[in-house]
Amino acid sequence: MEIFDDLSRRVRHSLNDGESVLVAGVPASGKTTLLAQLLVDNPRMLVLSQNAGAARRLSERALEIRAQSEDPHCPMGASKGFVAEIFARFNQWRREGGLPEVRLATDAEVMVQIQDFLAEMPLEEELRSALETQGFRRDLVDGIFRVRAFAGGASSDPAPPAVHPLVTQLIQAMQTDREAQRLQARQSAWPLDTASLFEEYLLAVKAGAPVPELVGIDDLQNFNGLMIDILSLWATHGTALVACTLPETCVN
Repeated sequence: MEIFDDLSRRVRHSLNDGESVLVAGVPASGKTTLLAQLLVDNPRMLVLSQNAGAARRLSERALEIRAQSEDPHCPMGASKGFVAEIFARFNQWRREGGLPEVRLATDAEVMVQIQDFLAEMPLEEELRSALETQGFRRDLVDGIFRVRAFAGGASSDPAPPAVHPLVTQLIQAMQTDREAQRLQARQSAWPLDTASLFEEYLLAVKAGAPVPELVGIDDLQNFNGLMIDILSLWATHGTALVACTLPETCVN
């Protein structure tokens, strides 16, 4: 416990000085508890997890710690899922600029878009037959997201995956289509898949969208390249980060 308290103090001091911290530890070593303690200690703290379920569990841990503290009703920071937070921040920036909000496109909408692109591409008969199966289509949507997410310059993956030419063509078509839709999105709601949301948010931050002051990251090893690109950009704009991860994680 004394070691944990010392680590907690050192992390708090670093954050107060505007420095970022990487905490590496094996499972059950107290990384999540550290982030929960930071939520209790500082109401300005924002902790982001890969998904809403993990964010909820971390928030519950913080509530347990607060209940046992000297001030069980003190204000706490916020624990949120990464996608939800980026979605909220991007829409807030658009609202402040007088633009309509975006919405997250469903997998079905993404698949319809992909099918439209595929209809204009020469495909082998065997591949076109495979595209008629729901499982193959789902794998294709997932694969496209993974490749686009990996494209983030700060990806922690040690080697790029082999990419089928069809996937490369589809990604290029989707990015070209999004460029065309960006102008239309000034007048109407804009459906974006998750990878497009991340890419558009990166552009927004570079254009002046505000960044959070203090951010904790739960399980950094589960974050993809685009997510890490956002964190890196936040850091260059003044965000103090404390990222918890496994010891074997490769971080650039």
